[in-house]
Amino acid sequence: MFEFLQDIGNYDDRKVGREEVNGFVISTAYTSDEGYETAIVDKNGAHPVERYSDIVEAKEGHQKWIKKAKKFKTEDEVIKLGAWSGLVEDKKIKLLKLNERGTKE
Repeated sequence: MFEFLQDIGNYDDRKVGREEVNGFVISTAYTSDEGYETAIVDKNGAHPVERYSDIVEAKEGHQKWIKKAKKFKTEDEVIKLGAWSGLVEDKKIKLLKLNERGTKE
């Protein structure tokens, strides 16, 4: 369950791609606990949005999310993937661009 601790300090070795797009960061990397995944980084943190079985799928998925991110607006919703075989459940979140303020709900 704590395999992710192996990932501290070695992002560049695990990275498939990382781009800043439209006020968000799209990051795809290998993680010790979940394998290859793409995460959207916004003002509220990193949100895994897709996982892959190998590096080829990860590279394709990374490009797909870059294209999607070009159309994102603040408070668009995505599904943040859960973790650890369902221990943490998927949940819908609103994105907040890195350089913007959100609205109160």
